[in-house]
Amino acid sequence: MAKAISQKAHEKYNATHYPGTRQMCVKCDRPTGFCEDDALYTDEGYGPLCKICYDATEEANINNDLYRRGRMQ
Repeated sequence: MAKAISQKAHEKYNATHYPGTRQMCVKCDRPTGFCEDDALYTDEGYGPLCKICYDATEEANINNDLYRRGRMQ
């Protein structure tokens, strides 16, 4: 099992290996702000996406509407 590295080691690695451990949005090429475990993908597997690009998908609009109506938890 891989051992987690320290925040300082992450920063050092990211500084010399762009994008490093950062996830980049496949649509706009900005950092997603998420790690692999909580990355945003469409149901079809398109991603990872940043929050802005994910929220612009039709899927996100449908899911948000269902959530507001109490059909998703």
